[in-house]
Amino acid sequence: MRYSLVVLGFLALGGVFFASSAVAQGRVTATPERSTSQVHANQLAIESSRDTEQTARLDVVDQKDAAFAACGDAGRLWGPGHVLSDGNGCITALTIGADGRVLLTGGLQIGTGNTCDPTRAGAFRMPPSGGAPEYCDGTSWRVDW
Repeated sequence: MRYSLVVLGFLALGGVFFASSAVAQGRVTATPERSTSQVHANQLAIESSRDTEQTARLDVVDQKDAAFAACGDAGRLWGPGHVLSDGNGCITALTIGADGRVLLTGGLQIGTGNTCDPTRAGAFRMPPSGGAPEYCDGTSWRVDW
């Protein structure tokens, strides 16, 4: 009997210790509750921020698209990083006129390719040995054009 009282007393003390420990932990880790309206307001603020970022990105895309279209409408290539580009990013050294003429500023340099076959018919080259420009008739390079 004496032994069982000690065990019961120990269990009772352990139970009290466990219960008070749980209450203390509850106090330490407890956080203030947020109201539903605060949580909703925070979510709306995050969504609004995301919408603003997305709108800013779309504005940049729209501006670049408009500049690209303006270059194309003027018969020019768009190359905003090119040394000869204007304020809109159009390369001004090359223009294709409404009549199909290609207008160049600074000249045209023709390569020295060796292959002349049906897929290259109409191509021009500067012969490797020098001399007059040649054109490919689909089978050989010719000077008499």
